[in-house]
Amino acid sequence: MDDRDRSKDQLIAELGEIRRRVSALEDSLADRDQAAEELCRVLDAAPVLVLVGGMDGYYKRVNAAFERVLGHPEHLSLSTPAFEFMHPDDRATAQAHLDRLAAGELVSDFEVRTICHDGTYKWLSWTVVPLPEKGIVYAVGYDVTERKQAEDALRRVREELEQRVADRTAELSKLNERLRREIDERRQTEEQLAIFRRFAEASVQGLGMCDLQGHITYMNPVLCRLYGEEKLDNLLGKTVFSFYPEEIQRELRQAVETILQQGQWVGEISHRMADGTLIPTIQSGFLIRGEDGRPQCLAVVVTDVSEIKKTQEALQNSEERHRTLVETSPDAVFMSDLEGRIIFASERALQLSGVNRVEELYGKNALEFIAPEDHEKLRANLKRVRELGVLRGVEFEMVRTDGTRFSGELSAAVVHDVSGKPMALTTLARDVTERKETQERLAREHRVLRQVLQAQDQERRLIAYEIHDGLAQHLTAAMMQFQSCELAERDSQEASECCKGGLRMLERSLSEARRLISGLRPPILDESGIVAAIGHLIHDVTAQGGPEVEFHSNVKFDRLEPLVENAIFRIVQESLTNAHRHSRTDRVTVELLQKGDCVEIAVADRGIGFDPDHVAERCFGLAGIRERARVLGGFAAIDTALGQGTTIRVELPIRVREASDRPNDRARPFSPGSDNRSTAEGDRSSGG
Repeated sequence: MDDRDRSKDQLIAELGEIRRRVSALEDSLADRDQAAEELCRVLDAAPVLVLVGGMDGYYKRVNAAFERVLGHPEHLSLSTPAFEFMHPDDRATAQAHLDRLAAGELVSDFEVRTICHDGTYKWLSWTVVPLPEKGIVYAVGYDVTERKQAEDALRRVREELEQRVADRTAELSKLNERLRREIDERRQTEEQLAIFRRFAEASVQGLGMCDLQGHITYMNPVLCRLYGEEKLDNLLGKTVFSFYPEEIQRELRQAVETILQQGQWVGEISHRMADGTLIPTIQSGFLIRGEDGRPQCLAVVVTDVSEIKKTQEALQNSEERHRTLVETSPDAVFMSDLEGRIIFASERALQLSGVNRVEELYGKNALEFIAPEDHEKLRANLKRVRELGVLRGVEFEMVRTDGTRFSGELSAAVVHDVSGKPMALTTLARDVTERKETQERLAREHRVLRQVLQAQDQERRLIAYEIHDGLAQHLTAAMMQFQSCELAERDSQEASECCKGGLRMLERSLSEARRLISGLRPPILDESGIVAAIGHLIHDVTAQGGPEVEFHSNVKFDRLEPLVENAIFRIVQESLTNAHRHSRTDRVTVELLQKGDCVEIAVADRGIGFDPDHVAERCFGLAGIRERARVLGGFAAIDTALGQGTTIRVELPIRVREASDRPNDRARPFSPGSDNRSTAEGDRSSGG
């Protein structure tokens, strides 16, 4: 221990004595004045600078040494901020120490250049003890500009000590005995060191020691190889800093300072290998003290974490790929615990569940998003997926937070921990409402197509029966009459009768042929257009005992494409047939209106109506109306209820478009026109 350290300890001891005496004086209220006077005498008599300072940066009390050393009068020292006495370059360091004092830390050996009254600077070394609870500090400082004088005095003391050693040769025997004891102790120490060396050399981690200045004193083989050497001798004496780039040296020096101040440090530092490559290491440094408690050397444990870093990077890449897959998936991805409580959800889950933030889903049970009638089904499938490990494509009726429902399809799999124990469930959910609607629409269209094919086949059979029983019979009879005429050539009267009979059969055949042709496509439709054809159709319905029909038309076109005209005619024909057969009505209204590029057909009766849910799918006539409208790019709507009558509304484009995929049973507002109104009788007169 040199004189400076002893002086420091003496100063600290004196400072402690002063604090004890000050505390005693403060506690003695009765002797306050005497204690204050005694304290002042103690402070003023001290050979060092003593002060009481405030956390506000001002001195509250200074002893007489301030004026003796620095030359500042007491009133100037107390009225000037302490920072004003410091050299500008030292103020940042002083502020840092002030922050430590505010935190209650002891500051020792704080050296700062202080301006004297004559403008010169002196170096002062301070030891400061804070009292944060009182907002003050006690400090003792000494002038270190006389350090050389102290060193000279120390040198004289050392010479005197050497002389005393020379004069005390008689004590050599005692010293030898002490030396032998020390040798024994060293032998034990060496044995312990040998054990430590074997431990260190067998360690898979790098172990090393250096002196307080960073010079290497020991490294085990692992650490030697990290420093690019196979033998420790090639490393002894070198500083650990020399093996690191400049930017890492600063970090390492700061770590050493932390070890010296706090006794330990742990951090990650990039280590440069002999070939120049940098590897990540975790270094744990700590301070080793001697028996006297003073710092003796530094030790470090170095762990190469390259593989750990690679594993972490691979894990991060895997997580990023997984996150990208989850967030770009068209399906909503959920993760829940084994009881069904949600612990993770993808952004796609927002649309499916109806929440604004995925965090709102965390902690909720999956049952909250399943319709009550499917709760038991979900519980059964949760049990099944826990048993089988995976479940695919199970449909549920799902519910959003706003109460809206939709058809959902869930697939789930069990997530296991590293021991293979189930820890969570991953679920993929998708909205299959459109798919189910498409499937149902395709099924309906298949049924309609089958009914159309059946109707076409039935229509062909009916036409065949009509031709066989009507036209063919009439033609056969006519042929027989003309054959009889040929046989009766000798009897002119008989031949004449046969010819007349044959002509009558031909006339009947012609009428029958016209009737059949009209059933397939009325000639009036091609000759006069759709308005006249509907009027003619209404005339026939009324003539056959059907209900009274009122017909209103308001169109600007003269003719339409044959396909559209035939569709309108068949729709009206089927609607009137249904009204006549099923509605039990005595009056039907037919309207044909043009609305822009579309034509609207409406057939309304005041009959008994029907339940569309129980009739529409089985009634080919209504399905045929819908299908005709859909094929031409239009739509059909049927408005009916039991006891409320029936209105069939159809809208078709004037120019044929491709079939629309929109549902064909969606109702639209119906606004009958007010112009060009005509009754069925008027249409009959105009349409023939």
